[in-house]
Amino acid sequence: MMKKKLIVSFLIIAILTVLSSLSVHVYKTVAYSGNSIDLTDSNLAFSLQQLVLYGDSRMHPEHSQLVFPDKMTEDKRNEISQQYKDILDSKSYLFDEVYYKFTNTQNGSVEDKLNINKKNKRFHLELTYDHNGTLHINKSEYYDLFTNQLIDGALENIDNDGDIKIDNPKNLKVEIQIPKVITDRKLLAQVSDLEAVLGFFSMTLFCGSILIIIFMCFIPIEILKELNPYKTMKDWFFIVNVVIISLALGIAGSAMIAMIQGDLSNQVPLYFIKTNTQFNLNIALFTLFMIFYLFASIIGFGLKYIVSEGVLNYFSEHTFIHLFYKYVKEKNEQLSEMAISEIEKKNLALTCFVSILFLSLLSFVPYIGIPLMVVYGVSLYLHLNNKLIDIKQHYQQLIDQTNRMIEGEFKEITEDLGSFNDLRDSLNKVKDGFEKAVDKEVSASKMKTELISNVSHDLKTPLTCIKNYVVLLQNTKDEQEREAYLKELNHYTNRMTQLIEDLFDVARVNSGEMNIKKTELDIVSLLNQALIESDEILSSKKLQIIKNSNVDKQMVMLDGEKTYRVFENLINNIGKYALDNTRVYIDLNVDEDITISFKNISKAEMNFTSEEIVERFKRGDKSRHQSGSGLGLAIAKSFTEVQEGKFDLTIDGDMFKVVLHFKK
Repeated sequence: MMKKKLIVSFLIIAILTVLSSLSVHVYKTVAYSGNSIDLTDSNLAFSLQQLVLYGDSRMHPEHSQLVFPDKMTEDKRNEISQQYKDILDSKSYLFDEVYYKFTNTQNGSVEDKLNINKKNKRFHLELTYDHNGTLHINKSEYYDLFTNQLIDGALENIDNDGDIKIDNPKNLKVEIQIPKVITDRKLLAQVSDLEAVLGFFSMTLFCGSILIIIFMCFIPIEILKELNPYKTMKDWFFIVNVVIISLALGIAGSAMIAMIQGDLSNQVPLYFIKTNTQFNLNIALFTLFMIFYLFASIIGFGLKYIVSEGVLNYFSEHTFIHLFYKYVKEKNEQLSEMAISEIEKKNLALTCFVSILFLSLLSFVPYIGIPLMVVYGVSLYLHLNNKLIDIKQHYQQLIDQTNRMIEGEFKEITEDLGSFNDLRDSLNKVKDGFEKAVDKEVSASKMKTELISNVSHDLKTPLTCIKNYVVLLQNTKDEQEREAYLKELNHYTNRMTQLIEDLFDVARVNSGEMNIKKTELDIVSLLNQALIESDEILSSKKLQIIKNSNVDKQMVMLDGEKTYRVFENLINNIGKYALDNTRVYIDLNVDEDITISFKNISKAEMNFTSEEIVERFKRGDKSRHQSGSGLGLAIAKSFTEVQEGKFDLTIDGDMFKVVLHFKK
């Protein structure tokens, strides 16, 4: 195992080293090489302008390039001339790595530094100024850079009020070449594309990180778990690892970008890199690449470790939530093991502390200290014995109350039971629960009795009528009478069928077996259909229906049959119990949800509550002179709620109001 650990450690270090070296090489290759330069998109134009002026000063030393106004003093002229000279001298680095050739076209003198093959150049430019100072250039798109901008650039750092001019070179030819490979960092900063360098740099980091992560996936997890830093970090909390890795990658990446930007702009932020330019920069970048790829390998190990441990298991064991859960669990276990309340526990601790302190003081009292300790001990025993007796009495009271509850006697305990007060309160709540359960059972029993009575009555009436009309039908031969008897038989048969269907619907709702088939339907059209089909019962009572809707059409997912039944039951209920010759208001409003309200005036006094009227077999007309099962509102409420709707019923004097709410 030890040998495998050494081999794996060596392989990880080797691949980190190789990736870091390749990354530095990629950076150098991209940053320090290229095939062309566009002066309009680079920072090189100004420097080459200065090179042209430098060439003019070399070929025509007698030519004064600055033209001063007559009013300027001699001292001021000397000061500005020195500033101008310093500007030219500041570009002296160009003379070392930029190849140039200056020719005095008047006398033929030459200063030649064009010792480079034109095939190995990035850039080649030829400028010729005739005896009038007119420029002729082999690249016309750069013409303006060496005319107006030549003047402006040369004077940009000079204290000039606008009166100083530059006299363009005359009788001068300048050839300029820039090589492909550049070693001078100041020149490189002007010809390199910083965005391209950073783009390649980012891609290098990404590809290198992917490679090291893939590499980590092939190493056995058992070996990785024994190597540092993976061995240490696998036991840390997930959030801690995320913070450390993020900081390390962020700092390393930011430092590399800062160095590269500094290298290309000659503003390297680290002092030691400035002292030994290229070598120290490469070492610093190599080190930062190593750090970056090391933490990328930790990410690869982390992903592999999470998968091997199981995602859910890892996050349950390596997060602060798990730590908090363990703490809460331990505290709950401690609370569950307490035999007395927290207050009693504190009182016991206080009593013990006071006793120890008091006995310690008595031990220092001469002669009577020991007798006093005996007296205190006896007193403490009597006190604790009395407390124990109280506890036994309180406990017995709880036992007696429990036995009475078993026998059906529910008497509330109001006495102070000390440490058992919480249990006393719980038993009192149990008493209230028993009473509610008994009331519910009595109500259920009453409802069953009423069910039997109502069903017996409602089934007996149509059955009796059917029986009578059958007898009449058998004893008559008159065709008109037979048709009348058949019509009545059909009426009472339909009434019995409706009653049986209502009973089955109630049974299905109670059992939870109601089958809902939702489809997309127009609820406005469905309501209109219910009103049209109920027109006969509404017209017989001379009820004026006033319908308002803020939409003409509203599609919604509902069970069409059940929803129609809700509307039908509510409208039929209005037809049976509304006051004749009154107005009925039906409002449909679509906003955040769909609201449908039904409002009418009752013809009879409504001496019942809104809760009672929606109970099964409850009628507003308690004299039972109206036909029906008493299940209409109960079924409407159940069918609404089973479709996740809301059914609100309000009674205000003689106004009866039902509001339905459905989701859009």
